[in-house]
Amino acid sequence: LVRSRGLGDVYKRQIVERGFEILRKSGSKPVKVVKATFEGVLTVVDEDKFKLLLENGFGKKKAYGFGLMTVIPM
Repeated sequence: LVRSRGLGDVYKRQIVERGFEILRKSGSKPVKVVKATFEGVLTVVDEDKFKLLLENGFGKKKAYGFGLMTVIPM
């Protein structure tokens, strides 16, 4: 059981994919970004905070397309 910043409880969390991406932009040094894909079950306790997280993403690498979630209701 993991507590997620007051948003809810995460059960059965596991990493299903991990690795890194090298991002290249013309005229700049390449950036190596570590990535991981998690799967688990989340029980939401603060619906407003959770909606905000879904709309805005999370983490430091949002500008690179990381920090997104796919949510499937059970």
